[in-house]
Amino acid sequence: MDYISDNDLRTEYVNRFFLKPGSPLTNSSLAHDHCRTMIEEVDREHFIVIFLSARNEVIDTEVVHLGTINQSAVYPREIIKKCLDKAATAIICAHNHPSGNPQPSSDDIRITKQLKDACKTMAIYFNDHIILHGENYYSFADHGLI
Repeated sequence: MDYISDNDLRTEYVNRFFLKPGSPLTNSSLAHDHCRTMIEEVDREHFIVIFLSARNEVIDTEVVHLGTINQSAVYPREIIKKCLDKAATAIICAHNHPSGNPQPSSDDIRITKQLKDACKTMAIYFNDHIILHGENYYSFADHGLI
């Protein structure tokens, strides 16, 4: 039996699911798979922003903050600045929950509202906020909260 290293598995996963600039992003499942490629330390929260064009094509994806095991500082003003710098007309935000529960916390709900309001002010569509834990995820948009 051939042995496949964890590193080789990770490389294959990234090659298969990382969306390159210009790729269309059409649903939360694709966003989930794409964001999972950005999470390298599963014991720390990663706050990720996918910057999108008017046609929902990926412009860029960035880990904007690396947090602790149970929190990640998010500053809407910094995210809006990055949107303007990248000429993004829409975004999808995502972060992981190292604790294992992908359900949103009260802080997750609060920051989602703040980001949505900040985006609306600048005419940027806030398409979704996804909480990841391994193969499981919670999409605010899929649950009618965006």
